[in-house]
Amino acid sequence: MKKRADDSGERFTELGSRIKAIEKRLDEISELKTHIRNYAMTNDTYVAYRKSGYNKYFYEEHRKDIQLNKASREAFDKFDGKAIPSAKELNAEFQELLSEKRKLYEECHEVKEKMQLYKIAKYDID
Repeated sequence: MKKRADDSGERFTELGSRIKAIEKRLDEISELKTHIRNYAMTNDTYVAYRKSGYNKYFYEEHRKDIQLNKASREAFDKFDGKAIPSAKELNAEFQELLSEKRKLYEECHEVKEKMQLYKIAKYDID
């Protein structure tokens, strides 16, 4: 009984760790998708800002768009020359991870119930 209780506890911990890793990756994908969207929406404004010779009046007028564009480019710099995944690729990975997370949650719920039952039975036996 002790072995079963310990095994189910370990499995529950493993599932929890995997779910947290998936959630972290989902957050990263969401953030990257936001940067891709922001870059696409603000790139024309940034190009116009550069063509204006970095005019301070133009900057003040379009500050929000220029800052969003710079933040997006800084996020893209983290790829160190690697290709930035497309939004389509990111959406596919996001959906795949989301379905895996749902399956893991179901399994985690079952394992948790078994773990609790084993621990109660072990306590009763002891």
